[in-house]
Amino acid sequence: MKSVVHYRAGDAAAVAHIEEWPEAPAPRAGEIQVRVSISPVHRGDLVATETGLPDGSAGRRLGTEAAGVVTAVGPSVPALRVGDRVAVFPATGAWSEHITVPAEAAVAVPDSLSDETASVLLVNTITSRTCSVRSMS
Repeated sequence: MKSVVHYRAGDAAAVAHIEEWPEAPAPRAGEIQVRVSISPVHRGDLVATETGLPDGSAGRRLGTEAAGVVTAVGPSVPALRVGDRVAVFPATGAWSEHITVPAEAAVAVPDSLSDETASVLLVNTITSRTCSVRSMS
């Protein structure tokens, strides 16, 4: 599976690259697997490359949000089914072809919403709400 990864701190343009990584794991209880259609870049993703890696890390897949299609559902996931379109956040490693995430990180997306819009739906809402609350303090 192709993923965008980095092995050292620095500007994403210099340190991030595409490589083959193991397939996303099969979902366990409360998880889903998603075939990523689109995963946007936002400042938080770029900060991840600038801050470096945890001690002893052998590399990190980048990306934190995405839109895509559910390809597998683990036990105890009542609301989502294979074939559902979803937006996901947080989704560690979202700049990959497939990701496995907690089902609670996914929101079903109606057909009337484009993948591009769905991919930024969750984090932008959280960011704007946080900024609005801070500006009112």
